[in-house]
Amino acid sequence: MDSTFGGDMFGWLFFLLTFSLPLLSAQLRRDQSAYLCGALTIFLHNSAAVVHCYLVRLPSSAGDAAGFQQAACDIAVGRQPRFYGNEPFTQFLGLLYSVCGSSEFVGCEASVVAFAASLIPFVALIDWLGLARRRCPLILIYGLLPAKILYCCVPLRESYEVLAFLTLICCLARINDSPREPLNYISSGLCMGLLTLSHRSLIIYLFLLATVGIAWIFCRRHSTIVIVSVGFVALPLLLALLLKSPIEESSSPKQADASDLVAYSIHYRETIGEGRANYGLTLDLSSPQGLLTTLPMVFIYYMFSPLPWQVNGLSDLYAILESTCRLALFISGLYFVQQNRSKDLKPFFILIAFVCLEFLWSAGTSNWGQAIRHRVIAWGLLVLLGGNQVCEAVIKYLGDKKTAQAMSLEDKLSNLS
Repeated sequence: MDSTFGGDMFGWLFFLLTFSLPLLSAQLRRDQSAYLCGALTIFLHNSAAVVHCYLVRLPSSAGDAAGFQQAACDIAVGRQPRFYGNEPFTQFLGLLYSVCGSSEFVGCEASVVAFAASLIPFVALIDWLGLARRRCPLILIYGLLPAKILYCCVPLRESYEVLAFLTLICCLARINDSPREPLNYISSGLCMGLLTLSHRSLIIYLFLLATVGIAWIFCRRHSTIVIVSVGFVALPLLLALLLKSPIEESSSPKQADASDLVAYSIHYRETIGEGRANYGLTLDLSSPQGLLTTLPMVFIYYMFSPLPWQVNGLSDLYAILESTCRLALFISGLYFVQQNRSKDLKPFFILIAFVCLEFLWSAGTSNWGQAIRHRVIAWGLLVLLGGNQVCEAVIKYLGDKKTAQAMSLEDKLSNLS
């Protein structure tokens, strides 16, 4: 495609910029090892973008990514796109292309820039949870997820949603620590606006998160039952109230860009819910009672599919490996929350923020192929919850193994003597 300013030049400038962005974090400037771990994850994202644009097209570039790319190119040259034209993300990408040239490499590298910037709030949350000693492994787990690399190196919304989501959680954490600092409230509002523009159904989650956040700030010194009650009563009530919302027309050929999650869920499940990767489980949206009875199982399938009996061949190997890792992190995260329940509610707030978002995504996802993409957004919170415990378990296992080997060697030497 034609470029306004020299082909992929701006893409390569973004390539270089990605390695500088993490240095805006004071923690990463001081901790050289953590910065190098972050740089490694950025390099792999950049490498995937280069491979995609110059060698072999990645599977994540089909569907929405191709639609966004084509629509943005049309906007850049003044044409009205047939599909995706009303998406705020398409307008942003079109503006970027009108300045930097209609190069897909520019769009890919812009996504990597967003991923690189997301390392800043992620590391801030690591320190906020008191896990600074685990910065390196947590950064690696966060950035080396294959699905994250695939979906955050092409022109998709995921990188930007991850950045806005982690920044919002980080701002809420700072509000808890410094409730009189106005900049934190302004930053939170901007992140909420960006998330709403990115995916309008996220306004449901933002309302829920704000409600839980207020309860958390005012009740953090009391029983966690208050926060659980607010979160898990508000979530089904919000979904039930939205059941009667009308479905809007969509400019997308694949999914409805509806103003609410339930409308999106209905259309999304009807249009792409079939296929080999289908859960085989239907979300009952006919009534509030049906929603409340089927949503928990849909959530479990969304979180951990494919389950062992759903694997049909080698093509599902990566999916089940990722699901196994998610299960290990989730169980470890619950243990981490339980460990700190009496002295610190910070991990519990991260758990509530994670579970509420995944509940909402699960309502609109009917197959694990699409779930792999959606799960990228909250992956950072899952790593924060369970990554520390997984690292400790691995270190303990390796330490025990070395001890056993040393004892075995001593026994052999004693027998020889």
